[in-house]
Amino acid sequence: MTGSILGTNPVLSGDDFIAWHHAIGGELTDIPEDSWRIVLKEKHNDMLHLLKFPYNGEPPKRLVTSKAITPNPLHFVRNHGGIPIINKKDFTLTLDGLVANPKKYTLDDIMDESRFPQIVETVTIQCSGTRRIEQIGLYPGQGDEIPQAPWAEGAIGTATYRGISPKKLIKDCGGLVNGGKHLELYGAETPANTIRSRIQIQEMPVSSAIMSPWKGYVIIHNGKIHFKGWAYSGGGRWPERIELSSDGGFSWHEVPLENMSKKGQWTWRTWEIDLP
Repeated sequence: MTGSILGTNPVLSGDDFIAWHHAIGGELTDIPEDSWRIVLKEKHNDMLHLLKFPYNGEPPKRLVTSKAITPNPLHFVRNHGGIPIINKKDFTLTLDGLVANPKKYTLDDIMDESRFPQIVETVTIQCSGTRRIEQIGLYPGQGDEIPQAPWAEGAIGTATYRGISPKKLIKDCGGLVNGGKHLELYGAETPANTIRSRIQIQEMPVSSAIMSPWKGYVIIHNGKIHFKGWAYSGGGRWPERIELSSDGGFSWHEVPLENMSKKGQWTWRTWEIDLP
């Protein structure tokens, strides 16, 4: 990927990745086309398709903060492979080892709220490559071997997630035995070296962006300009105050609380303000 970013949608086609799948053949042959059909069916018509395959996309700036909870069709997608076609019957969870009564659960079993009450959390997630387009502008060319999408500020979204506590499953299996204290998740494990020296994303500093107006906008105003954006803080904390400057930092204007979305332990705060 070299030079300036194209003004097409999709921005990048991922032809090399598609060709690799076709060359290997077998079950991989249809994955690129199947993935694209799912995107066209499930995502918003105005999504910015940054990489057709593996699919990566974000909403346009004007829609990023249109709602405090991001609608599914507008939630960004970060992907390194094909989009799976999921059949619930193909998924099971086996809980064995140091439990009294090892069991195997189907996805329907786990989703049965009469057996396992669900936990609901509203969470903001963000791709670490958010605003990569600015980096590419300075240092173009990351090669064709890694799917590095040219993200703007839309690789962030807030959704309500539902799930169950592992404690409920352990209790359903009769509890831990023989001094068992830990869970080991096969199929989702992360090598120790991967996490040993890394900064945890929830402990990173405040991240924020102005989504409107944007560079190149033609603004007609009556003395004030309307700004919109988002701010997010990790570590289970939230931004208490948001300030903007329109003169390079000489003076600052605080966003009124009533113009900020509801605070949450794991969520962003969208905001808007009129500045002179």
